[in-house]
Amino acid sequence: MWPSSSSAITTRMLRRPLLPEWRYWPATALALMIALAFYGAALPIPPQPIAAQNCAANGSAVCNTDPQNKRASDASFMGFIATYHNEIEAVAAAVGAVAGLALFVVTAGLWGSTGKLAIATDKLASGADAQTTEQRRANDIAEVGNEVALKALDEAVKEHKLNWHRWAAEQRPRLRIRLVRVLPLVAGNQVAIEFRVVNVGSSLATITSNELRLRIDGVRQGSGVQSLSWAGVMSLPATIREGESVLVTEESGITFQDWNFPGMGPWRIQGNIRIIGLITYNDASGTTRRTGFYRISTDDPNRFVRMGDRDIEADYEYED
Repeated sequence: MWPSSSSAITTRMLRRPLLPEWRYWPATALALMIALAFYGAALPIPPQPIAAQNCAANGSAVCNTDPQNKRASDASFMGFIATYHNEIEAVAAAVGAVAGLALFVVTAGLWGSTGKLAIATDKLASGADAQTTEQRRANDIAEVGNEVALKALDEAVKEHKLNWHRWAAEQRPRLRIRLVRVLPLVAGNQVAIEFRVVNVGSSLATITSNELRLRIDGVRQGSGVQSLSWAGVMSLPATIREGESVLVTEESGITFQDWNFPGMGPWRIQGNIRIIGLITYNDASGTTRRTGFYRISTDDPNRFVRMGDRDIEADYEYED
């Protein structure tokens, strides 16, 4: 409940100091001193003897040296002192009291000002300490917030990388070898092989390296049988897009001759031509992947099959 106006006025009056503020005290002391000065001026002037007054009126210099006139003047002045002795002492005491009061007022004013200055300084120091404490708390909160933000950012980056690798794994390129065959053998010409490299994946494949080897067994030369081999690289583009099929035709360094001799039977192509290859490439995330193949000829030069059992196939026929 709010207080009434009369109670509020009473509270303000009780809060007021009994003495005026220190900045008004010097003026108060000066007013007291002026009042005492007027009081002293109001005292009567000591009277002169009648003889002295007559001498002064006549302008006679003898009056000043007349012992009788001098004694009369002294008696008259002493009578004045005796008459107004108490008033003079009262004025002197009042002047001393006013001077002491003025000194007290000035000292009290300085003391009050110093006290207020000390209180203000303490308040400023307390406020500065509180502000420093709040600033430290704000800095601590900001540091905690920064740590939380950094952790969240790290988690977001990790999640992004994980999603990227997951996407790259799902959208990765896959190179496969199809339609391996040997071009028609012509005596005096090099043995040439042909096949297709197809990207059956969902992203671009960047070729980094490759190798290709050809081996022909059961070749009769003279009275014996030997194997011929060749090693080289495929003529592949730098990149193979998803769904793209690249035709590869390579001539080996092996020249086909009439490997048939009378009495020894014809040279058989089945099982005697082997093609081994390896393609190394990168996906969009920079992961290195490989496709290997090992094919062996049938009795049809246009048809090659994978080599051996599953173990051999796992070693030479793979995609990673």
